Amino acid sequence: MNNVRSALLLLAFAAVVVFLGVVLGRALGNVEMGVGIALILVAVMVPIQIFTANAAIKKLTRGRPANPNVTKERHCQEIIAKLANNAGLPCVPPLYVSNTRSPNAFASGLSPKSAFVCVTQGLLDTMNEHEIAGVIGHELGHVKHGDIKLNTLVAGLISSALLLSMGVYYVSGGSHRQRSKSGGGLVLLALLLQPLVSLVGQLLQMAISRKREYAADAFAAKVNGQSDGIADALEVLQNCEKGMTRKDAQELGGSTLASMYISFPRFGSLFATHPPLAERIRRLRAMTIDS
Repeated sequence: MNNVRSALLLLAFAAVVVFLGVVLGRALGNVEMGVGIALILVAVMVPIQIFTANAAIKKLTRGRPANPNVTKERHCQEIIAKLANNAGLPCVPPLYVSNTRSPNAFASGLSPKSAFVCVTQGLLDTMNEHEIAGVIGHELGHVKHGDIKLNTLVAGLISSALLLSMGVYYVSGGSHRQRSKSGGGLVLLALLLQPLVSLVGQLLQMAISRKREYAADAFAAKVNGQSDGIADALEVLQNCEKGMTRKDAQELGGSTLASMYISFPRFGSLFATHPPLAERIRRLRAMTIDS
């Protein structure tokens, strides 16, 4: 059902991109040209997002390969190897460590063979191995379910839509002839498009991410054979987030990477990329794992 819902949401946003192409075409005086530009943008932006995502994420989070000579990092590597085997992954994702003090983790990569898991130094310092295993299981769930590939596709569509909305604004706002023809209507639409596209993009990311976080939590419980590890880890994150500042959030990569992490503070945002931690913990505590 997650895959069906996600596919429908992607189709809906793809329709938004085509609509923006039509609007741009009207501003240019050629609808076919506008739709063509929209399709070309998607064909360019999605591959760019795909091929640059891992490198950009490592740079933003300052992730480095784990050092097996460091006890905690070696133990974390051993946990990944064990759970990757339990999950039936074709290979063991390498471990990266970000020297960020806030406890957190994420996975990246378009396939199990290109995936990696990154944990923060704060997570290694704060959590015990039982809790770390819960977190790793969650991240491997994202790898197994193809969530990272989906998020990359969503990011490419959103980037394309934002560029199209900017194009509509500059073309319609910069042409006196077009303003006189449209009576200002197209110019007004152009002014509204960028915030509307940004809003719809956030809603799309939120709708996809929130459901898939529950699925990754359940996967963590399954590969660990119990739900206490991931539930306990989420409680640690819940307590730590109470003292987090916006500076701490920026060290994690800010809103750009918010949807990738196992949890991310809202700071009053109406568009949280994750379900409430309390609800995730409640579901896990009520879960029964089949033997």
